[in-house]
Amino acid sequence: MRGLYIVPIFHSIEDMHTLAPAAVKQLKEMGWTEERYNKFLCEFWRRVEWFLREAGLFMGMIASRLHVFLDGLSRDTDSDRIQQIISVLAEDNSPMCSIALELQRLGAQVHGMDDPALIEDLASKVKDPEVDASAVLEVMKKRTQIVVDSVDSGVPEDGIGLVFIGIENRDIINSGKLQTKFNVYKPFWQSENL
Repeated sequence: MRGLYIVPIFHSIEDMHTLAPAAVKQLKEMGWTEERYNKFLCEFWRRVEWFLREAGLFMGMIASRLHVFLDGLSRDTDSDRIQQIISVLAEDNSPMCSIALELQRLGAQVHGMDDPALIEDLASKVKDPEVDASAVLEVMKKRTQIVVDSVDSGVPEDGIGLVFIGIENRDIINSGKLQTKFNVYKPFWQSENL
């Protein structure tokens, strides 16, 4: 049976693009500064990398079976364009892309799993206080299905999937839809020493 690691992630302020102002406002409301959040992110990503190394994913024979899926990257992006994107973002200090780039160099394949139109639609609905919660939930359901389908079709029978998905996407993480199609390894958030 195919294996799967799901890593819920926290995005940097820069990664949030159009949602960045709302995120900064929310941090301030919670009593956090951007500096404090950035320190938290550094420690978080240090632990993610430690977890993945402990799981053996950086060993060549395992990495060559690995299919890495990145939150926010279009499922229709070709492999050359993915290479360009993750290289540029890794240089700009994106921890997720740095990890993906290193795994790719070891033989892993990197994939997108999202539909950009749905992400835009979701972002606009979340920012609009006039939009009914049921409309947001409907878009989230569609996105969940697209992500599940992308991961399901992207990992071959003898492959291992590694999904980086924003922590805010609990519907994807907790839906059980991926768990029925894969042997899901001990989740990152349940690991000791975190």
